[in-house]
Amino acid sequence: MPRKPKINDSVIQEAHELAKAGFNDKQIQEALNISKSLMYANMEFMDTIKDARKELRHEISKSLMNNAVNLDNPTVQIFLAKKLRLFDDTFNSINLKNSDDVLKVISSIFKAVSDGSISDDKANQLKSLLDTFTKAYEVNELDKRITLLEES
Repeated sequence: MPRKPKINDSVIQEAHELAKAGFNDKQIQEALNISKSLMYANMEFMDTIKDARKELRHEISKSLMNNAVNLDNPTVQIFLAKKLRLFDDTFNSINLKNSDDVLKVISSIFKAVSDGSISDDKANQLKSLLDTFTKAYEVNELDKRITLLEES
């Protein structure tokens, strides 16, 4: 039976290069022929992978920004604007305290979709959030009412 390699400096360096190239944990394990338990047990190894992925994210972010700004690439500019929510203040003006507030927001969403100021996708996102708020609000109200009934 072939012996599994131990984690040494050269294996750690190779793991760094693999992680920086976008390999996931399983791919790194397979490429280096190491077990999952050995990989996760070695903190230096895991920190190296974490650092490499951080470097990769930084390089990609820098490249995207360069592509958007210096190369004046509209596709990347739109992607970044959406990803960073640069022009989205939809959630800033919503303040929910009770079910009456939900009705007001639903009315506003309907109007905004009708006049084209928000997309159907954005309306569906907001609807999902409103549904979640409404369910939580209803559960809270029912709990209060049951507690009052039990106390009386």
